Amino acid sequence: MHSLSERNSFLDDVLVIIVLYKHSILQSESFKSLDGALSNFSRLSLFIYENSPMASAVPNTNSWDIHYHHDPSNPGVSKAYNEGFKLTRRLEKKWILLADQDTIFPSSIFLDFALAIQSYPDIPVFVPFLYDAKGLLSPFRLTRGKGVRIKALEKELQSFVTHKVINSGMLVSADAFERAGYDERFPLDYSDVTFCDRLSQHDPNFVVVQSKCDHDFSSTTDSESLPDGLNRFKSFCQAVGLYKQINNDFTSRVWIILPHALKQTFKWKTLRFLKIGIEHIFRK
Repeated sequence: MHSLSERNSFLDDVLVIIVLYKHSILQSESFKSLDGALSNFSRLSLFIYENSPMASAVPNTNSWDIHYHHDPSNPGVSKAYNEGFKLTRRLEKKWILLADQDTIFPSSIFLDFALAIQSYPDIPVFVPFLYDAKGLLSPFRLTRGKGVRIKALEKELQSFVTHKVINSGMLVSADAFERAGYDERFPLDYSDVTFCDRLSQHDPNFVVVQSKCDHDFSSTTDSESLPDGLNRFKSFCQAVGLYKQINNDFTSRVWIILPHALKQTFKWKTLRFLKIGIEHIFRK
């Protein structure tokens, strides 16, 4: 897929899904970087699922065929991605590129995906390397239910048994998505881990493409107020408990919850986070 026509043919089969929360699409690093990567490419389909209290204006651009849905109930990314999949079928697309609002994609991302698909035609999931300020963020390992960073990966072909990936940046075939689907009981936390688990039941392997993306959790995880922070932490603890329940593992909650509780306790200077954490650690 080296010619312009071949690359455009690939993009004709792709639907990008971007989930927004309290950001307009023009403020989204994911949209801005993907828009820049579209130079000299064909028009690309985009599904915007906005979870913000207020709807945003949809930009008028020749580069994108934009489909917009506003859901002020804020059901989370799992619902958004599942709704995007339904649109994928209606538009008869073959590939879905998942994105949150805060990932900076390189200008070569579409070419890198296209070449990787050509090299691994039987693999339905492709992911880039994602970095944050601390280093490599995804792919990562899951140890006792907790995400653990790795330093590097030598092989492109990887297994969901040994590694997981975060949602943003994942290119997944529509058929593989249909076999797995997102578990909407996980609106945000563990949505990516459970999706990897569900994918692995039918499609155990994925390919890491040679693209490096920058990812910023700050605007999606930093709370604007103490009540927001408390609700966000409760949601995290509930996701931990549900994930452990689904996997018949009621151990190690303290390993996952306590560090987060302590971090929020020091940040907000209140013991309410620690109280919530302890309640969920010992909850059956």
